[in-house]
Amino acid sequence: MGRADDGPGGAWPQQPPPPGDYYSPPQPSAPGLPLSSAALQPSASFTPGGYAWAAGPGGAPYAAPGYAAPAPRGGPSAPLLVPVPPGGGGGGGFYSSYGAGAPQEEFAMGHDIMYASRAMRHSFLRKVLGLVAAQLCLTAAIAAPILLLPGPRAWLGANRWAVPLAAAAAFGTLLVLVCSEGARRAYPTNLFLLAGFTAAQGVLVGVACASYNTPTVLWAVVMTACVCVLLVGYALQTKYDFTASGGMLFSALVTLLLVTLASSLLRLPALDLIISGCGALVFSCYLVYDIQLLVSGDHAVSVSVDEPIVAALNIYTDIINLFLYILQLLARDED
Repeated sequence: MGRADDGPGGAWPQQPPPPGDYYSPPQPSAPGLPLSSAALQPSASFTPGGYAWAAGPGGAPYAAPGYAAPAPRGGPSAPLLVPVPPGGGGGGGFYSSYGAGAPQEEFAMGHDIMYASRAMRHSFLRKVLGLVAAQLCLTAAIAAPILLLPGPRAWLGANRWAVPLAAAAAFGTLLVLVCSEGARRAYPTNLFLLAGFTAAQGVLVGVACASYNTPTVLWAVVMTACVCVLLVGYALQTKYDFTASGGMLFSALVTLLLVTLASSLLRLPALDLIISGCGALVFSCYLVYDIQLLVSGDHAVSVSVDEPIVAALNIYTDIINLFLYILQLLARDED
């Protein structure tokens, strides 16, 4: 049952009252004393306020007599936030309104969230690229003595178990980092595992480089560095979404591995040259793919900001494989 001060139909209003004072009937100073006509009038400082009903007679807004809703004014009361659909003037967000005809005000919450997400992604990108740079420096520090000094090469030749041990260590640490979420997120365990994987890879890269001439290896290093810089810049600037091509890249990688296995059985030099060129192309695309996963604000897929170790592993292995395939191409040209 509706109250006497309800709106039309006895329903309570569906929005909060606007700011303002509300008239309350005066009370006599003592029981039994009549009230004067002046006491029944609102004071000069009274600001009318009240509920503006959603509908009234004839569809017009209705207000109780003496309780007209004033125009919105500034005050301590918080405005009512109403969502604005995208494309509705202002690109989405919120506007504040106390009723029909109230001015609309853009609310910047959506822009603040977008800016915070973008800043977080940029910080994540710097962290991952820093890890990759540290991995490459450690790899070079281990591989360079094997390539340039006769002592490490002689020691590896006399202790042939060292290379299989390095391969097993690289595979084992990689397996732990990829399969164990607790290990790759526990600090500093994740950094120790990453350093162990990188050190084992440094031994394997040094052994692979030892079978080539030193100038050829240096040219491969320079070319790999230039290609990586160009690809990273392209990945950050292009509008094409490579993250939607993960399945196609994986298929190309599996095909490359199968053709490499067949080439090792057939021993065809021309096929080895094709494999080297295709391998360099595949891992160049993978490098662009993995870089876009780091900054994927508008892309189909992205890597979580809680997984810097996985992101660093992906980019590091892309660069190492790209270097080895470029090295094979240069060595074929020398032959």
